Amino acid sequence: MESFSEEFLGIPKVIWKGILFLIVCVAIYYGWKRNKDDV
Repeated sequence: MESFSEEFLGIPKVIWKGILFLIVCVAIYYGWKRNKDDV
């Protein structure tokens, strides 16, 4: 289980964190942009 948490589908945890970070940033950006356009 230790190796599974370290590498998921052969992808290092660092890369997964970067992908998740980008997704969160994009979601926040589009949410903010949509709210700004509505107002």
